[in-house]
Amino acid sequence: MPSKSPADSRDLELAQGIIDAWLRGDDEWLVEHSVSDVQLCPMMWTDLPFQGRDGTLAFVREFLAAYQGLRIDVKRVRQAQDPVALDVHVRAHLRESDAEFDDHFTFVFWMRDGKLIRYEGHVDEEAIAAAMARRL
Repeated sequence: MPSKSPADSRDLELAQGIIDAWLRGDDEWLVEHSVSDVQLCPMMWTDLPFQGRDGTLAFVREFLAAYQGLRIDVKRVRQAQDPVALDVHVRAHLRESDAEFDDHFTFVFWMRDGKLIRYEGHVDEEAIAAAMARRL
C-alpha cells in the first residue's frame, strides 16, 4: 500500500481539523484556517453559499447551531487531496423540527497553502464524482 505524501497528510489533517472546529463551534479557528473569500456549501443549503469571514461566522452560529448534539464520524477517505473527499455519518437533533437527523454524506474540501478555500456536501454519486474531479 503506498504511503501518504506530506501534502496528503496536511490536507487530511486540515479537513479533520475543520470538522473538529465545526463540532466545537470554533468559528475563529475556521476563519484563521480559511482564505478570506472561502465558500461553504452544505448540501442542505439551497441559497447562496456562506462566503468569507461573515459567512463562516453565520455557518457556525446559525446553520450548525440548528443541530443539537452534532456528531460527524468520518467513515472513509475517498480522496486524500485536491480535493479531500470524506464519506461521513452525521447525527444530530434538529432544534426547529424537534426531529432526529441521521444520514450519510460526502464532504469535499478544497485547500490551498494550508487553508480551506471551499467546502461542499453531497449525497448524489454523480455530484460527488464531479466535485472530486474539479480543481479550484
